[in-house]
Amino acid sequence: MPRAIPRERYVYVLHGIVKGEPLEAARQKFTRMKMEATEQRNGVLLYISPADHKAAIWGDSGIHDATRKDFWNEVLEEMLSFFREGRIVDGICLGVGRIGELIKAQYPILENDKNELSDDVILEE
Repeated sequence: MPRAIPRERYVYVLHGIVKGEPLEAARQKFTRMKMEATEQRNGVLLYISPADHKAAIWGDSGIHDATRKDFWNEVLEEMLSFFREGRIVDGICLGVGRIGELIKAQYPILENDKNELSDDVILEE
């Protein structure tokens, strides 16, 4: 069955409190996971720290350049509003959905398309 949305994204859930700025932590994790290795540079990392209701979104250069300037902050603020209400899962689902729609719009699935990144949600132990 064909996929409806390209899957060049990860969700990374931190166990514990994020040390430092979430955006810098997301950038470092993105690099360590070699997420910039996608052909179209369209990988996106949702970095989430439920314990302290913090999150960050790091998009590779291709997807970052293909979206409007305020998109990432808009999605992040929507996610964090759910987090502040204690609705962590709802916030994550919203973020994954909004980013998936962006990827779908900017990078339509091709006939010979391959998934370059794992679809796993990564839970840090």
